[in-house]
Amino acid sequence: MRKNAYEDEIKKLGTVVFTDGKGCWKGNGLWRERRAGGHYTFILYVNFQANLNRLPKANPVETIGRIYLNEQSTVQHFKNRMKDEIGYVPEASTLQDLWKYFTRLRDCYQEQDDYYDAQPKEPAHRILEDLLSKAVDRIDKGWTTPNPSLRPQEIDRRLALDKYLTKEEIAAANEAEMIINGHSFFEPISIIERTGHLAQLNKQIDAALSAHNARKKAETDQQFENKILKYLEVDVFLRRVAAVALDASKEYRSASTLVELAHRLCGYTTSFEVYHARPFVELQKMLSPYGLGYAQLYQFLPIIQEYINQGGTLPPAVSEYERDPHGIYYDDWVHNGVMATRVQRVGRTYIYGESGRKWLRKDTRHFEKAVCLEDPSSLQECIYNELVRLHNSRTVPEAHYRTPEQALIHLQRKPYVKDQIIRYFKRRTEIEEHPEKREAIEWFLDGFHYLFLLSKVDHLRRLHSYAWQDDLAKVEKEIQSLQTKHAFHFPDNTAQLIDV
Repeated sequence: MRKNAYEDEIKKLGTVVFTDGKGCWKGNGLWRERRAGGHYTFILYVNFQANLNRLPKANPVETIGRIYLNEQSTVQHFKNRMKDEIGYVPEASTLQDLWKYFTRLRDCYQEQDDYYDAQPKEPAHRILEDLLSKAVDRIDKGWTTPNPSLRPQEIDRRLALDKYLTKEEIAAANEAEMIINGHSFFEPISIIERTGHLAQLNKQIDAALSAHNARKKAETDQQFENKILKYLEVDVFLRRVAAVALDASKEYRSASTLVELAHRLCGYTTSFEVYHARPFVELQKMLSPYGLGYAQLYQFLPIIQEYINQGGTLPPAVSEYERDPHGIYYDDWVHNGVMATRVQRVGRTYIYGESGRKWLRKDTRHFEKAVCLEDPSSLQECIYNELVRLHNSRTVPEAHYRTPEQALIHLQRKPYVKDQIIRYFKRRTEIEEHPEKREAIEWFLDGFHYLFLLSKVDHLRRLHSYAWQDDLAKVEKEIQSLQTKHAFHFPDNTAQLIDV
C-alpha cells in the first residue's frame, strides 16, 4: 500500500493521449468527492480535439470534458456520460483505454484509503491533542502566525486554526485526521456548515481563544472597576456625578441613561446634531480624567451600585439642568397612541423620530410608566397586568387603557411584533405555575388564533366557491368554540381592521 499512490501514478503517467479516427483524447486526472454514507463521486477530466476531416461540424477548439461517475458506474454509463458532456463518443478501443485509465486512478485512491485505514489511531489522536495544547499556549502568550496580506487597521479574519498553527502543523493535523477517519479524502473546512477535516480542531482552538478573551476582559473590567471605586471613595465631584447618573437611570421618559445624564449635567437638547455638538462633548471632557470615555460609561452604573453595596454613600442627586415636565427632548421615548419611537429632532410643529417617522407635536406624548397590580387573584387582573407589560415594553402604547381585544387587534396589525409576543407567551406557558396567570396567557394565545381564524373566514367567504364550503364550516365551528370558551368582545368589523 502506498501513501501517495494517486500522485505517484499521475507523475508516472503524465498526460495520457489516445488517438483514433475521431480525434485526440487526453486524460487529465481524476477528482473525487465524498458523499453521505461514505460514498464517492468521481470526476474524470478528458480533453477532446476533434479530427475535422472526420467530424467537419465539430468544434475546432479543444473541448474540456468533466465526466461524472460513481463507484457503481459501468463502461456503458461511461459511454453515455461522454456523449452528454463532450458530444462525441470515442471508438471502442479508445473507450476501453479511457475506462482503464479511470479504473487505474480510482484504484490508486482506494490504495491510499487502505493505507490510512491500516495506520494506528492512538498516535494520531495524540498529535491533535499536542497541536491543540500548542495553540492554547500561543493564545495565552499572544503569539500568532504572520499574515503578510493583512493591511494596517484591518482585522485578521483568518480561521483560529490558521492564526495559531503553522502550515507544517496544519499539514500534520490533516495527516492525523485522515488516519483517524481511515481514508485519504480531504474535506476543506466549511464555517457555514461547520464541517471539514479540521472543523473540530478549529472549534476547540476558537473556544480556547474565546475563553482567553473572556478572562482578559474580566481582568480589565475588574481593574477598571477597582480604579473607579477608589475615585468614588476620595473624589466628591465623581460622587455627585454618580448620584445624578443613578437618578437619571430611573427616568422612564428617556431611552438612554447616558443621554439623560449628559442632559442633566450639560443642558437639554432637542436634536441629534445639537446633542453631539455640546452635551456629548462636554460630558466626555468632564469624565475623561477618570478614564471614563463614552464606551466605559456603560460600566459606570454597575460600579456605582457596587460602591453602594460595599457601604459607600452618595450625596443627594442635584442636576445642573432640570427637565421641563411637558418638554420633549432628543432620545426621549414618545408615542402617538399607535406607534412608539425615539426622538431624533423636535421641530415647531412636528416630532421627527426613527425610520423617518414624523408626527404632529399635538398628537405626540411621552410614555408614562404603568404599575402592575400586586398579587392578582382573578383572570381579569392577570390580563390587566399583561396589558401593563405591553405598555411598559413600548409594544402597545397605553395598552392598559384599552380593552384586551383592542390590544390584540393592535398587535395583529404588526405581524413581526405579534410573532415575537406569541413566542414570548409560549415560553411563559412552559414555566408559569400561577393558575390565573397561566389562564391569562392562554387567553392571549387563543385570542391571536381567533383573529387568525376570523381573517381566514373572511378570505374564504370572498372566494364565492362551493369547493371551500367544508373548510369554511370547520373554521366557523372552531371560532364558535373559542368564543364559547372566552366570550371575546371583538367588534363586527374586526376582519377588516386586521386585514393588512
